[in-house]
Formats: sequence, C-alpha cells, structure tokens
Amino acid sequence: MSIVTPCFNVAPYVERMIQSVQSQTFTDWEQILVDDGSTDHTAEAIRAAIGTDTRQRLITTTNGGVCAARNRGYAAATDGTKYVYFPDPDDTLAPDLLETMVGYMEAHPMVSMAYCAFQWVDLNDEPLTTPAGARYVPSGLGVRALHDDEPETPFVSLYCWAPAPEPVAFIRRSAYDRTTGWDEAFGQHGEGVILFPQLTFYGDVHYVPRRLYRYRVRPGQSSRVAGKQERAERRVVDWWRMADWLADEQRSTVRQAEWFRYYRLDPWKGFRTAWSDARSGRVLRATRFTLGALRRYAQSLVTGSGAGRRRVHCA
Repeated sequence: MSIVTPCFNVAPYVERMIQSVQSQTFTDWEQILVDDGSTDHTAEAIRAAIGTDTRQRLITTTNGGVCAARNRGYAAATDGTKYVYFPDPDDTLAPDLLETMVGYMEAHPMVSMAYCAFQWVDLNDEPLTTPAGARYVPSGLGVRALHDDEPETPFVSLYCWAPAPEPVAFIRRSAYDRTTGWDEAFGQHGEGVILFPQLTFYGDVHYVPRRLYRYRVRPGQSSRVAGKQERAERRVVDWWRMADWLADEQRSTVRQAEWFRYYRLDPWKGFRTAWSDARSGRVLRATRFTLGALRRYAQSLVTGSGAGRRRVHCA
C-alpha cells in the first residue's frame, strides 16, 4: 500500500508522524513524504527521521498547496499497490491502524473507501475532548444519525460533511483512479467533501468506529481559521453544481443530497440551536432560528424534491 503525506512547515511534528508509520504492525507499505516548499527545516527533519528505512522517501517541490502535494506524491507511488492513504504530517497513527484498515478492506472487497474515528491530542500527545460528529441521512420527513453498527456511509451523508476528514480515509486505488482526485484549483478545507462522495459511485464507503488516528490540535492550523468552514461549505455546493462530467443518475444523487441538506438537515439543526438558546435564556435568537427553520421546512412540503436546484445558503 502507498502512504502519501504532504508536508509544509511541520519540522517540530513530522518526526512523530514518521515514527508512528515505522512502528505499524502491518509492514508492507511505502511512504512518500512531499515537502511542499517549506520555509523551515522540514526537509532536514524528514531525512533525519527516515534514517535508513528504504520504505520511506522524500520529494521536494515548490509550494503548490496540500492538494498539489498529494497529487505529486500519488504520481510517485509504486504501480500496483492496492490502497492509498493520505495522513497529515503533524498527526500520528495508532500502531495497528494500517493492519486494521487493510484487514477491513480485504474482508470487504466491495468497499471503495473505509475511514476510522479519530482522537484529538495536544502538542504533547495528550488526549483532548473530541467532538462527536454524526453521519446524517434522510428518515421519512426528517433526519436521523447513523449508528456505529451501520458502517455504510452514503453519498448524502458525505456530502453533508460526515466526520470523515481527509487523513482518516483509506482508499482502494482502483476506485480512486476513477475520481477527479484532489482538486488543486479548489485547494484546502472541504476537498474531501469533493473527493469522498465520488467514491460512492464506484463502491461502498464504510465507517470503522475505532479511534486509530491521533489528530493534533495546534495554533495556526488551516482548519481552525474563523469563518473558513462556512466559506468552504458554499464552495463545495458550487463545485458539485458545476460538475458537468456527472452521469444523469449521479447528478440526480447530487440534487437529492443538496435538497436534503437545505430543506431537512439545516432546519433540523436550526431547531436544535433554537432549543439550546431557549434553555439558555436567549429568547430572541431562539425565535429567529425557529422561524427560519419552520419557513425552510414549510417550503420543502410545497416545492418537493425539485427544490434541490435552488441556491443553498449554507448555515
């Protein structure tokens, strides 16, 4: 299997990532580390951590962003490996991550992608409280969250930002090669919500409810920039609308997912926010969220699923 790790200015952290890969109980792997034009001593730290391990190698390139670095590393991967995995350079893997995920994929040949749960850790690798994300799907006229014993994660759930961040996704290469890959024009934050739903067109996507990946929370992370989530959600919606390569059935799937999010999931979240605000005494804010959710939900009953063509205003 091929592991591709994009690296940019992560000199203080990358050694721990490399060592966690070297310590895996599954040993049949290669790792390509791509230094994406770092301005610190990331490349030197990578060389020192690799040492004499011939399974790991460094590629250096000018800065092009995380998607470009992943694509560069994937292009350098050995032909014929069955799986590809893209962990981040400042995180670490549980010792049995590769063994668990390879074993799962081997036991489920219809799965195009499997992804595991993750644990937030601090700069000293101490566990932090990790938010419990949910995989939402339609349920009658409402919404429900999939349980851990329901591994299949459909297109609609991934489109609605199921908790499947890029570095926990373990992908079958035969399916990956049929996708658009990492979109360098789109860039970072939300790129997985472009790539991962595509994999449901070529197999099943499954969730493995074990915390096998340690996600480091640190200052300056791109994912923690205020307002970035909202902007990314709007850009993802636009990307899928402009995907002119979709077959008719696939385009219908996208429209249904967009409709579900706009007319079911967003109002449901609005009701939850209103209830929390009301309990905290924020009555005006609770009223505003309630009225907005009711209006959106009422529109859905009148317009039906054809409303999926409307502009989505991501909350």
